[in-house]
Amino acid sequence: MASAIEDPSSGVLRTDNAELAHEIENYKDVIKDAAQNDEVEHKQTVRQAWGTHKKAVFWSVLLSAALVMEGYDVVVITSFYEQPSFLKRFGSVNPATGSLVIPARWQSGLGNGSSVGGIIGLMINGWASERFGPRRTYIFSMFGMIVAIFGPVFSQTLIQLTVSEILCGLFWGVFQTLTTAYASEVLPIQLRHYLTAYINMCWGFGILLSSGVVRATLSINSDWGWRLPFVIQWVWPVPLLIGAYFAPESPWWLVRQGRYDDAEKSVRRLTNPDLFSPDDAKRSVANMIHTTAIERKIQARTSYIQCFSGIDLRRTEIAMMVFAIQLLSGENLIGQGVQFFTQAGLGTIATYDVNIALNSMFIIGTVASWFREPFYLIQSA
Repeated sequence: MASAIEDPSSGVLRTDNAELAHEIENYKDVIKDAAQNDEVEHKQTVRQAWGTHKKAVFWSVLLSAALVMEGYDVVVITSFYEQPSFLKRFGSVNPATGSLVIPARWQSGLGNGSSVGGIIGLMINGWASERFGPRRTYIFSMFGMIVAIFGPVFSQTLIQLTVSEILCGLFWGVFQTLTTAYASEVLPIQLRHYLTAYINMCWGFGILLSSGVVRATLSINSDWGWRLPFVIQWVWPVPLLIGAYFAPESPWWLVRQGRYDDAEKSVRRLTNPDLFSPDDAKRSVANMIHTTAIERKIQARTSYIQCFSGIDLRRTEIAMMVFAIQLLSGENLIGQGVQFFTQAGLGTIATYDVNIALNSMFIIGTVASWFREPFYLIQSA
């Protein structure tokens, strides 16, 4: 049997048809169906894709709401640094001014705690979603989220609060990539970039919501002034759990497990039966089977090291810079807006009002990002 070979002109690994013929049952039929599906999908307009995949859009939008929860949760903690009730419980007296402040080291701990947990969650998701499937991983993580929220709600010290943020971050890390991968796998190519960009907009909705909630609780002088925003986090998991329970599993994952009949059923649940026939679903799954077989053959002869050589190095550089631009443009500073405005001399109420306006820009920027490359250049400039 032939093996994956490297194209000397580009350094890209390729797989020949003879090799795949041994791996795919009814190879000729699969290839024929896959080719037809690929041709039809690439000729579809956005409007046509919307008509055939309305259900897929619905499920993607629903499960992506986890990022509204995450955007809210991740940023709400940094909005507390100037909140009177939070300072009363967790603050220390600044000898220079005599006012209550959250020490810088604890600000770093609280602000970065969820990121530490998120990194772990990202790594866990890569294994768990492939082992158990995106849907079950999503459901389990939502159950974990319900339990984890008890931590920040009932914390009495900064240590407890920091540990709680790390634990919550673990599950937030799962949702970060799981929702994007699910959207990419259930949607046709014409709709993917809109719905994956929508996931980022969900972050914006969550961040804006957290700003409004913290602003609304400024007048509460008891511990409920800072606890209530944490309690509101329990609003999200239950409806999202119900939605995930009824959501179709990713057909791509089912194909990777060899469950082709289940994959066809999943595709039919994700599409409009009036515009997408059972034969269309069969051809769609055939395309997945063919693509998965190619990926497995190539991956058998590749490693992470090859991401940094040949033409793949350029791809790696592009992917890394696209994500790095977000940080290099000051994205992380948005969580410190409240403190910056206070240090600049704004009053407490005015600070939180301006913070709401600042965070609303997140949503506007996401809409503009649908134009992709030009907006990246404008934003960086």
